[in-house]
Amino acid sequence: RECATITNTLATVHQDMIVQQQNRQTDNNISENSTNLS
Repeated sequence: RECATITNTLATVHQDMIVQQQNRQTDNNISENSTNLS
């Protein structure tokens, strides 16, 4: 049971990291688009 909890926690943390990376990528794309527009 302990092992399962730890695995779930790691999976959640990993998911958060992926989401943050995607958000950062989106921010970068928006910045580039803004630069291209101006």
